[in-house]
Amino acid sequence: MKKPGHKPHQNSRTTWFRKAFNLDLPHLGTACTVLMISTLNNRIANGHFLRIASKMPGIRFKLVLNEPIDDDVVRNHIGMLPANCSVFGAQHDLLPFYKEAHLVLNLSAPGEDSTISDRSILEAMACGRPVIVPDQDGKYDMVTDGREGFHIDPNNENKLLTAIRELCSDARIFYRFSVAARETALHFPLKQISQH
Repeated sequence: MKKPGHKPHQNSRTTWFRKAFNLDLPHLGTACTVLMISTLNNRIANGHFLRIASKMPGIRFKLVLNEPIDDDVVRNHIGMLPANCSVFGAQHDLLPFYKEAHLVLNLSAPGEDSTISDRSILEAMACGRPVIVPDQDGKYDMVTDGREGFHIDPNNENKLLTAIRELCSDARIFYRFSVAARETALHFPLKQISQH
């Protein structure tokens, strides 16, 4: 039996992205939700995510891992969760998570396997969600710092907190970033998106 994973079947990638492009842009009228797609092995990125969540109790944080999980896995590999943070195991379809999200993070450190997180950035942008990616030369050139999101060193917690606060509290900036994210993804060749 095949384990569930994040990557849609190759023949359904184009259909998935068409659905993503048709999602309504998010509005800040509800509590802001920050999403990160990761793996259990990305301990550094997951640790950054949980620390950020613990310092922002008024914002919801959702961490989706690409492996099936249970309470023991969460307790042994992730630890105590802040009250405003939920962790989910492997999903067949991430579209409902993107739909609920206002902002998507990739906090992968150099050397960590970031394949899942990298793909999530393109998926988030197609859904019109602003993104925050690591500040690594050339790796995230589809994101222009200050346009679709921000390039921030995952170790710079203060800068991450400031960027999340700004995007979750300023509707004008948030909307501008959302529109730019989708626009960039729309101009990204679908064939190239399918390879990510």
